[in-house]
Amino acid sequence: MYRYTFEERCVEVPELRLDDGARRIFINTKGKNPEGFTEEFLELMEYINHTTDEVAEKVKSEKIKKIHDRVRTVKESEKVGVKLMQKWEELAYAREEGELEGEKKGERKGELVLLVSQVCRKMKRGLTPETIADQLERELPEIKRICDVIEDTADYDEKKIVEKLMEERMCSC
Repeated sequence: MYRYTFEERCVEVPELRLDDGARRIFINTKGKNPEGFTEEFLELMEYINHTTDEVAEKVKSEKIKKIHDRVRTVKESEKVGVKLMQKWEELAYAREEGELEGEKKGERKGELVLLVSQVCRKMKRGLTPETIADQLERELPEIKRICDVIEDTADYDEKKIVEKLMEERMCSC
């Protein structure tokens, strides 16, 4: 099929629909059922699959011929090619930086999870923030803040504690 149309419905209760008018249409360029589609649409699908001079020469659509002229101009233009490569490199660097930042954030969160777990255990044994900071060789204000959040949750739910501390951007997280 060339076209797949999706409308919002509940997965658990299929007869329950959102009725918000949202519709998503996916086009498959390698569809096999040409019925109900214009010749221009079918030519465009062929051109997308095979963007060549030969295919462009066969099409009747002037719009597709204009698209092909533009594609050929871009491919032949050294200046445009250089700009495209620069943009590609910028995106590649940005992606790398994002991945590294994600890894660092994950490491910081992992360290915070471990620290919160240690502080929770020590608080359950009745140790003071000062003693905990000394034993863990951490700064007292950092340990006091963790202790405050632990006391606020009152149930020692380490996941909630870490989430709250992450929200506050404690420890550059």
